[in-house]
Amino acid sequence: MANVKNGITFYAKGRAEIKVAFANGIKTCQNCEFLYSERGLGRCKCELQHGKIIPVDYIEFGRDITCPIEFEDEGGEE
Repeated sequence: MANVKNGITFYAKGRAEIKVAFANGIKTCQNCEFLYSERGLGRCKCELQHGKIIPVDYIEFGRDITCPIEFEDEGGEE
């Protein structure tokens, strides 16, 4: 095992490609499996953006937030 006596000195980085499905093609944060609601606090967290806080009334794209998902086409699979 590597010597970690002095703590972490660096992180190895990688990249993963995942598929995210949106029911009926409705591309809103509220339909994303990576949005987690914090009930009672009036906010949600986007796990794709490392827990970025999103106010509940801003959970549709285009309202002061940017989505890291790169969408393919406007069609879809059934």
